[in-house]
Amino acid sequence: QKTAYEIKECDWSSDVCSSDLCSESGVLCVDRSDGRITECAIMENKFGVSVQKSNPVINKNTIIRNKMGITTKAVSKPKIATNTIKFNEIGINCEEISSPWILDNLISENSIGIRCAVYSPPIIANNEIIKNSESGIYIDEACPMVFKNIIKENRIGIQIENDYRKFLISFNNITNNIEYAIKMDKYIMAVNAMDNYWGAEKREIISKLIYDGNSIKEEVIKEKKAEEENVFSFGFEKEEEEMQAKAIKVKLGVVKYLPYQIEPVKGAGISLE
Repeated sequence: QKTAYEIKECDWSSDVCSSDLCSESGVLCVDRSDGRITECAIMENKFGVSVQKSNPVINKNTIIRNKMGITTKAVSKPKIATNTIKFNEIGINCEEISSPWILDNLISENSIGIRCAVYSPPIIANNEIIKNSESGIYIDEACPMVFKNIIKENRIGIQIENDYRKFLISFNNITNNIEYAIKMDKYIMAVNAMDNYWGAEKREIISKLIYDGNSIKEEVIKEKKAEEENVFSFGFEKEEEEMQAKAIKVKLGVVKYLPYQIEPVKGAGISLE
């Protein structure tokens, strides 16, 4: 049976609703619940909003201090728009082939802003993803489309852990992240990250903001050269170095960031009311 509902202008937290519900989910949408969750304060739950096999609209809410602010599973396709999502362990979690539209949100000061995993293909656009203590966006066996976001002042802007399918990261402003704009160390395909603004104009500066197979290859070669300074050489260094570089190239992909924008992308970030 299809269940549709609208929750409007309420204060939804573990202090004001039943403990047996909020020990799991502040708001639970299951089995084709396609209603609206609007202008609520959802806080201090294990899952602020949990969506399973449903397509609700989650709009203009304040979702704070939950273990997961919003989690989507089981082939769900919610629209998550114009929310403030802060101080959660994970702001938005997408997995199990769920494909949410994540649009025009402020996703700030979580541990991880958006986590994409388990074959999830979300659309992530026009968000401000800032000041998250681990990663702005974390991708693990998923294939998101990431465009026209502001991704800044996170420890790592976008962290890529494992390959699944090709995905797109374009026309974003990815600037002032503490360690790397993009960090990828277990990926076997090339990542399309063209046409982003990196906060720099020179290619050699931008390349240092990205950690990928090239970075790891350089590290291994430097370590090998340092070792060779302390051992007797038989003259095989060049051949071994080339073999090592080829092996790493097979195992690790690269981030394709050329061409890139030399000015901030106009219209990126929150654009709706």
